[in-house]
Amino acid sequence: MPPYGDLLEKKETESLINLLFDHFIRIRRDEKRTDLQFQAKPEPLLSAGETESVFKKNCSSCHGIAGHGKGPEYLKFLPRPRDLTNSPYFHSITNDRIATAIFFGVPGTAMSPFAKRLSAQAVWSLVGHVRTLSTSEGKGERAD
Repeated sequence: MPPYGDLLEKKETESLINLLFDHFIRIRRDEKRTDLQFQAKPEPLLSAGETESVFKKNCSSCHGIAGHGKGPEYLKFLPRPRDLTNSPYFHSITNDRIATAIFFGVPGTAMSPFAKRLSAQAVWSLVGHVRTLSTSEGKGERAD
């Protein structure tokens, strides 16, 4: 997205952000939670095979087996499930941000929280799996 800093005044920018929160995220901007605490990354993580099994069971119906965001149920959701192979996006965010989305879900989307359904070991293993999906060479680890 190109920068639009010179097109809108500060008040207009704030109004636009509030509109996005109200109509797309479906919460007021002042309701955005900043106190979400997730479990630290445990050691050891699940094996690659165990992680793939967790992904297939919990994620693939929306994101697809390959992570392209087109699983068998993706048409049921607006906005559509995120394409987990989007390298520029995933290289721009931290592992903690990915873990937060998995643990607590993403407001305004069908991404529901998994904190009560998956162990911290499974969630952090999925973070690594998403990193693998978002790179063509499978070397998606981001330094945090």
